[in-house]
Amino acid sequence: MTLVRLIQCIGVMVWAVSGKRKMYSGKKIIYGKTHRKAAWKGIYILLLVGIFLMLATEGGVEECIIVGTMILLVSGVSWGIAYFRPGRAENWGIQIAGGFSVFFLLLLFAVVWAVSVPEERGREEALAQLPLVQADYREMTGEPVSADYQYTESILGSRLCGMVEYGENRSEDNEGETDRLTYEVYRSTHPWILDEVWRRETDSQALSLGEENVWDALDARYVGEMQGTGILYVRWGDAVLVLSADAMPDEGQMRVIKEKLAL
Repeated sequence: MTLVRLIQCIGVMVWAVSGKRKMYSGKKIIYGKTHRKAAWKGIYILLLVGIFLMLATEGGVEECIIVGTMILLVSGVSWGIAYFRPGRAENWGIQIAGGFSVFFLLLLFAVVWAVSVPEERGREEALAQLPLVQADYREMTGEPVSADYQYTESILGSRLCGMVEYGENRSEDNEGETDRLTYEVYRSTHPWILDEVWRRETDSQALSLGEENVWDALDARYVGEMQGTGILYVRWGDAVLVLSADAMPDEGQMRVIKEKLAL
């Protein structure tokens, strides 16, 4: 809707300039016809259908519901203004109050949705999407008690974030023993972006791993103890891996990790 409004604004500005010239020269001014309103509504519908098709293709059911709710709320405010035709001052007040109301309702909806989704369901969905868990490269006892998966992509590159925690279900009286794995994979065809990621992620405390041949990488560093908890940094020409684990992988396990993450 913002995009269409901006296009309309540019069109009105062009019309105003040309209209003044016509008015001063005594020519007839054209104020537009009703079929243009139908054309703009058609553009709205096409844009909204495109958004829903994109979200449906990606399996974003929750996003479709949120966007649909947003459309109904904003359309309701717009319809109310068009129907009751308030004065200019009242119009501004209704738009501001309506905007805050829409924001509050959407925030409330998002919170209720997040709370209502069972934790077990979220864990199972994350595990189904995660390309790497501890059990892929070493023997594990117990089951995953927590998992998270996030993936973002743009024209500049992509970022994959994964987290898996094995162990006992913790309670107030029992902390339980856990084994946690967290990793981030940055990919880009632009070297300067990966240079910035590498500079930001590593620091002067990161030591050379001396295992570059295992990863077939440009650089590999770590912080911590290689036999225990630590953070691993690996840089390729088109990707950067940041891996944090309670038990760092050995040489054979590194090869499995590289294969699982397609690095």
